[in-house]
Amino acid sequence: MLQAVSGEVAFQSRREGKSHSGDTRWQTYFIGKRHVVTTPDMPAVHIEVGAEPQCHVSEMGPQQSIATHFHQTDQFQVMAAGTCTVDGEPLPVIALHFGDHHTVFGNLTSGPEGLWLFTMCNQFDPGGIYLHQKGSEALLKPSKRRSLMARGIVLSAEYTLKTRKAVALESLFEKGYDGSDGLGAYMLRLGSGMKTMGPDTKKTGGQFYLVVNGSLNHNGASYPTWSAIYADSSEAPFEACAGARGVEALIMNFPRAKA
Repeated sequence: MLQAVSGEVAFQSRREGKSHSGDTRWQTYFIGKRHVVTTPDMPAVHIEVGAEPQCHVSEMGPQQSIATHFHQTDQFQVMAAGTCTVDGEPLPVIALHFGDHHTVFGNLTSGPEGLWLFTMCNQFDPGGIYLHQKGSEALLKPSKRRSLMARGIVLSAEYTLKTRKAVALESLFEKGYDGSDGLGAYMLRLGSGMKTMGPDTKKTGGQFYLVVNGSLNHNGASYPTWSAIYADSSEAPFEACAGARGVEALIMNFPRAKA
């Protein structure tokens, strides 16, 4: 199954919503259904994980926080615009984070410029389970507990990207991480009209592309900046085709499920 959603189309469904702490945030769902929003006074509850993938963006206002929490699904997050801190330490944007299921992450706080936060899951994520919720620790299950961060991902200037002559596929995680189950994250850079085959989807637990600069062409359609494409592990490797201005896209390979 391959799903491709243009950012221009997705943002037409953008709507105001509430976070777990009651903050007002704009939210846009690209792929999949909405997760459950809990509040601090609600007890932690187990909700079944679904089979379908999920991609959404939350637009946080200034000085809003996501408390320390974990998820029941593997998850990539892209801090795409604005500023933020994690555990009080500044996190240079663009940043990309991967967390295994049942791996604690946070506190994340947006800066004075707010924060665009993309979230990608290869399964439906019911929502975060926060450590301050009663019963949360009982829901923590074993996992590899990987929490990997790529900081300060740089985009090319428009002319430089457009006139690029060589394909670049840059691994974003530091050497030495455990990628034996297919986990990986990359920045793909292509000049105008260039094509290349992406990483082998069949070796992963599913794969997301997030266009962060320029545009990507697929099946006769153009997918501009902030478009998302998902391919599950049954798909052949995705052929990335750059638009007229070239393309830079984050590629996120989910780990394969444990047999």
